[in-house]
Amino acid sequence: DGEVEAACAKAAEVEEASRRPAMLAGFAREARLRHARGAQAQIDAEVERLRAGWVHVHVAEWGVARARTHGWWDNYTYSKALAEALLATEAGDVHVAIVRPSGITSALRDPEPGWTDAYLLTEPLIEGVGRKRITEFPGMPGCVIDTIPVDLVVNVCIAAGSRLLQARGRPEALPRVYQVATGDTNPLTLGEIEKIWRGHFAERPFKQEGSGAPITGLRQVTFWEDADAFAAKLRGRYVRPLQLVQRAVEILPYWEHAGVLRRARGFAVKQWRTVEKVLRLAKLYSSYTLNEWRFETSNTRAMMEALSEEDQGRFPFRPQSIDWRDFWSDVHIPGMRRHVLGEADELCLPQSRL
Repeated sequence: DGEVEAACAKAAEVEEASRRPAMLAGFAREARLRHARGAQAQIDAEVERLRAGWVHVHVAEWGVARARTHGWWDNYTYSKALAEALLATEAGDVHVAIVRPSGITSALRDPEPGWTDAYLLTEPLIEGVGRKRITEFPGMPGCVIDTIPVDLVVNVCIAAGSRLLQARGRPEALPRVYQVATGDTNPLTLGEIEKIWRGHFAERPFKQEGSGAPITGLRQVTFWEDADAFAAKLRGRYVRPLQLVQRAVEILPYWEHAGVLRRARGFAVKQWRTVEKVLRLAKLYSSYTLNEWRFETSNTRAMMEALSEEDQGRFPFRPQSIDWRDFWSDVHIPGMRRHVLGEADELCLPQSRL
């Protein structure tokens, strides 16, 4: 209860701060610079978008800091731990199962290969590599990166729920835990996955914004074993010089009315914000790319193998048979580009089963 109250209080505090006159004036100024010839409704919408984005970033940063004070790497894993603790203490006589997936990706088969509606885990990294925004990143090429297709997670949830129903009326021990992962039966390393991603974009590159020219010449990502050194280098090489350009333009009289200066300032702001986004991704993911986590799935595999032959066909769980090169290059990335990024990429998407 204390953690929930603290989170709600912080969210309210940040929301209030975002609506202070000085903050709103700053958002309005930036909105007018971005839409110099836009209608007032467009500017108002941009102000709200900037304000909401500022709130999201600051609440998320507080959540990460809060989680780390309790020994967890980020607010995502910490919130999961709190939920499990709540179940264990409050379930009483109710039978409970806990399903713990690793990094969830798009569907392997159902409802169609590559189906996804999220831009959360691997998607920002994939797009960053494909658009040449991520050329360096904290990580060790030999680390196993554990991911699992979403339909396999759903199949385990259905089987676990069915098992709970069958156990009604019988004594049950502590909540049963079913980990849903691939690292213990079909491991894939960071170096291997990065090579597969680059191979996809070598054949089917992203297009440059504006010109529509293909983004080519992707080079192997350089991995850093020290996340702090990586962040310091990027800030020194890109963020601070670009911010200096921004400030230099802003001290010139009437720069808002000079198209060349306004564009120079806009370019600098856009570039350093892109680098800051990479730095946020690095801070969030470096725990997983610099450490090797293995999840034991024997309990899950035993449950799924105990299903009838018919149910095993309807709710398959065979992560050991996934061809990772095919999955990433011909299933997940095309699905992400079609369903999340809105690209007309149907020619490289596997045929739907529906």
